[in-house]
Amino acid sequence: MDEFTNVFFEAEAVLRSKLESCERLLRDYERQRTEIASRLDEVKKTEVMNKYGVMEGSTLTVTVMELELNQRVIADIYIEVALGENIGTTTICRNAYNRSWNETFV
Repeated sequence: MDEFTNVFFEAEAVLRSKLESCERLLRDYERQRTEIASRLDEVKKTEVMNKYGVMEGSTLTVTVMELELNQRVIADIYIEVALGENIGTTTICRNAYNRSWNETFV
């Protein structure tokens, strides 16, 4: 019976130690979450969105990768990217079935 009691108390001590460690970690994570939420609130106060939903003063980058068509079309193809008065146009793909550009507009 003494051996069972000793093992029980040792296991209880190990569990208490692990529980205390988990409680410390939870407190640290909660503190970090609170700090991040506070920083996010500060950023939200200063950011202003334009009518397109883009934060003013930021840079929007668009990369045109490729165009897939379900059927073969023989034509000269290009893509035009427009945001407000800013317009970007890809190079022209001449009579190509697989059209790919990998062109970036800032």
